[in-house]
Amino acid sequence: MAAELYNDFWISARQYDVGPSSGTPSQYQAHNATKIKDYFTAQGWTLRAIAAMLGNMQYESCLDPACVYPKSSFPNAGASIADLDNNNAIRITRSAYGLVQWYGTTTTAPAGNQLVSYAMRHGYQWYDGNIQLARLQWEWSNEQKWHAKTLNGTRWTFSKFASNTTETPEALAKIFMQCYEDTYSVVEKRQANAKYWFDYFGGGGDTPTPPTPDPGPEPEPDPPIPDTDWISGNSFAWIALEYKDQYLPYDLYDCVGFVNMCWHDIPAGSSMAPLPNGTNSLWRSTRTINTTSPDGETPCPLLWWKGTIAQCVAKYHQIPSGALLFHQIGEEGPPAIPSQYAGDGIGNFVHVGIYCGNSRVMQSGGRDAASVPGGGVHLSAYDPDAWTHVAFLCWVSYWSEPIPWMDAKPWLWFQFNKRRKGRILK
Repeated sequence: MAAELYNDFWISARQYDVGPSSGTPSQYQAHNATKIKDYFTAQGWTLRAIAAMLGNMQYESCLDPACVYPKSSFPNAGASIADLDNNNAIRITRSAYGLVQWYGTTTTAPAGNQLVSYAMRHGYQWYDGNIQLARLQWEWSNEQKWHAKTLNGTRWTFSKFASNTTETPEALAKIFMQCYEDTYSVVEKRQANAKYWFDYFGGGGDTPTPPTPDPGPEPEPDPPIPDTDWISGNSFAWIALEYKDQYLPYDLYDCVGFVNMCWHDIPAGSSMAPLPNGTNSLWRSTRTINTTSPDGETPCPLLWWKGTIAQCVAKYHQIPSGALLFHQIGEEGPPAIPSQYAGDGIGNFVHVGIYCGNSRVMQSGGRDAASVPGGGVHLSAYDPDAWTHVAFLCWVSYWSEPIPWMDAKPWLWFQFNKRRKGRILK
């Protein structure tokens, strides 16, 4: 497809329509680079840090938000913008996307791209340059995707990189390449690009006057995470609810695949290992994760507590938001219990969903999947006949009386949970 203007960014599925990856940039690249520079200048980045990132972007994507590698994985090889939409992109398991070529996955069955997942949750197409800048800013704010390394005796965090006023753009381009892009290839071109953009924007302007903000719509930011080493059940449920209006088919996201995607979408859990793949493996898991619970408690098991629905209600008066719901059948089946679990007396767990408070469940497939074409991820009412067991995957809040779910301002839960002592689930 030829270059076209989309939400004030020039995009194209063909790199040569946007410009070369090194050397003199095209008018399209200069336009996009200016947008990127203005955005991060307003966020407090120095010009040399911005130029270093632009140098890497130019090599990675030709400064094209719609860049896909390999684009042949898309229908019609991305001949039109319709071929590149989220519903097609989420199905592709081995491609890199956007300005910095996001490639990381958010689930295990199959692999979902971090950028595509983020764009879907905020109601944008992944190839919109504005959502990509918001994603980069979120990563910077939360030190995500950045691999902090000690280079030449200095420990480089994302924040230290963005605020640097002493290193050359070329040196910072190499740091961005190693710490963010996590590669060591073609450093000379990245550095030459960085020097070009630093000079293009005036050079030495480390404290320019922030431009007037674009009045266009801004994606709602993710709620702040009060502690980076534990995960609240409310944040887990909120992430799950963000997918209620998206079409994610069951053949790509089965019940455990959806739980895994939400698990890795939680900022504090993005570096966690994937959950076990399979409902029986998930229920029986006894692994521990390197996390500290609120109030300085000792590291907690992966599944804090598990039991029947009746046991949960008797002990905690309700099912907490963010708990996992399971459906169990007897060992006699059908379906037949997997051979590795046969005879253990626990039975066969055939389905899992995420409880989101106020009698709501996010799940993929399930009893009422007929309401979703071909099955898939959907929001449903809690059905006591469909669920038999509960497991707490992360720290949850509970009260003797149910508390209404705060859809409008979910981040208030983080602050409330942080202040509230309460007893820890045992």
